[in-house]
Amino acid sequence: MTDPSDHLTIEQAAENGTRRDLLVSLRRRLAAALDDDRTQPRDLSPITLRLRELAEEIAGIDAEADDPIAASDFPDEPFDATAL
Repeated sequence: MTDPSDHLTIEQAAENGTRRDLLVSLRRRLAAALDDDRTQPRDLSPITLRLRELAEEIAGIDAEADDPIAASDFPDEPFDATAL
């Protein structure tokens, strides 16, 4: 499934997009770097790690959007130590 926001540049996503748009743009850039034969072998591990982290963040955002009762729907209440 392709979302039109999946084609924003990193700059466009940073300036005008949502957090998800920015993460998707960064994910696409890192994936391109992994596919690029000019990427130094020493850079493959950190790029791969960051790509995995971005994928998890995006999945979390998507799961929260799909959850009708997301945690963000409930306002924070002041902490009451006496309730313990």
